[in-house]
Amino acid sequence: MVKSVLGIRVFVSSPGDLKEERALVKRVCEEINVDTGNLLGFYLDPIFWETHTSSGISGRSQEVITKQIGEYEIYLGLMGFYFGSDTGVASSGTEEEYNDALAIWKEQQELKIQFYFSTSKVDPSSLDLEQYKKVLDFKKRVGAEGTDPAP
Repeated sequence: MVKSVLGIRVFVSSPGDLKEERALVKRVCEEINVDTGNLLGFYLDPIFWETHTSSGISGRSQEVITKQIGEYEIYLGLMGFYFGSDTGVASSGTEEEYNDALAIWKEQQELKIQFYFSTSKVDPSSLDLEQYKKVLDFKKRVGAEGTDPAP
């Protein structure tokens, strides 16, 4: 007998400095799918711009990504010590993606939004202080909007 499985799209949004963390999200989703998802009848489909989009022509590169990502049930934001680059609409691609997710949530309140900030140790001399200040300011904003930033 064929079993029905619910697909849950998880959009993973972060600046480019978190390659290891993004790979970890993929591995965790795979483990959940094999274990808990199999038992309860759901499948987590992690969505990454690197694997779910292709280059295209647009006035803004972030707009190409946004159009191709499509709909998702969970927005998972990750941020370390680098904020990202201005998109013409927001101060970084991650911020624009978060803004889009927040707008969807305000309309439907069905989208799940989770945002995590790295607590890894880092050599202070390797930090771009301007970028890190933007991270800290964004963390305050996310916390104020109700998506609990990790301490």
